Amino acid sequence: MKISHSLILAASTTAVGAAGAWFLKPAGPASGAGNGPAGFFTLPTAAAQGSPLPVTAEAKAAAAAVLASPADFLKAQQGQSSLVARSRILAAVGTMSLEEIRAATVKLRTMGEGGGTPAQWELTSCVYERWAELDPESLLTDAVQRGMQDQSGYLGVTAAFRELVKKDADGAWKRAQDLGPLSYYAKREILGGIGSGNPRQALKLAMADGQTRRDSY
Repeated sequence: MKISHSLILAASTTAVGAAGAWFLKPAGPASGAGNGPAGFFTLPTAAAQGSPLPVTAEAKAAAAAVLASPADFLKAQQGQSSLVARSRILAAVGTMSLEEIRAATVKLRTMGEGGGTPAQWELTSCVYERWAELDPESLLTDAVQRGMQDQSGYLGVTAAFRELVKKDADGAWKRAQDLGPLSYYAKREILGGIGSGNPRQALKLAMADGQTRRDSY
């Protein structure tokens, strides 16, 4: 898999200014259209909304509903405005413990992750974001084990490296070298994270990477 063109573009896009930063949001593997993995427009994640959210009775009830049946929870959101649906998803996921997140992930995988409606994609993405907030290392281990057999690898790696780059950008970049096909998504997330604060460093890092440089010509 050639990764350089989009990686360099991610870094250079950040370098020209914040106006282009929206493009750095990874859209996921090509597997559909619209507000899903193949589209540029993704919904806010739990991390973006400052999780953990306040633990209220409503949030606890929403979390219990997700754990009981993600499909029924999503069905109950039908007919609601997108903002209301998103707020309920964020309330549910943002208050979950690591054990609850793992349980929710197992159930979501039986539904076909990221497929179906934008609300299902939002719920799935938020679950992985919350897992990354709580324990990025265990999430990364899970993602590597699953690889590219489904979207678990992509979702897990992007969420994990979104957190890891905040703590140690250089270390995260080194770890991203040995992830096989998942390296593409890890590196893109790292460049986006670095580029938001230091676009020149992101571009320099992308251009200095041997694989990136070789594949760009």
